[in-house]
Amino acid sequence: MSREEVIEMMRMLWSAFPDCIWNIEELVAVGDVVVSRNTFKGTHKGTFMNIPATGNKFELNLMNMSRVKNGKIVEEREEYDGLTLMQQLGMELKPIEAKKK
Repeated sequence: MSREEVIEMMRMLWSAFPDCIWNIEELVAVGDVVVSRNTFKGTHKGTFMNIPATGNKFELNLMNMSRVKNGKIVEEREEYDGLTLMQQLGMELKPIEAKKK
């Protein structure tokens, strides 16, 4: 993502979860790589991924791996459980119906 896309994503997150809290639980740096284990939690008070506000509280665990060059993050990878987040927001996972022959 470009810098502008990251800024827009953060605006969307703050709009959807205005009371959100991002905690760094663990931080490890080796050479130019920084790995963090994070907790992101809040209340769904605005539209998120076309899902209208539900008022549901959520807590999400994430892992980030960043590469730093000259004091700036130049690459980042993030892993999180999107299914659990959607379930906490009140979404349901339903099987797709089999196609009829």
